[in-house]
Amino acid sequence: MHRLNIVIKHAAAMGLDVDIGAVEKSKALLGQSKQQKQSLTCNLAWAQIQGSNPKLLSSWLNGFR
Repeated sequence: MHRLNIVIKHAAAMGLDVDIGAVEKSKALLGQSKQQKQSLTCNLAWAQIQGSNPKLLSSWLNGFR
């Protein structure tokens, strides 16, 4: 919902005809979420990740350049 709110505010800033309160209205209509936030941890060392799939790793790293 937070990202959707950002998108709607961005659209309004661009001059598009959007309802800025649409996200809050949808929250009121949908009610409370049953989903709970849960953190995920990774127990792999960098050396294990590095050697697992070199082609995948290099393509992933090239995305940051």
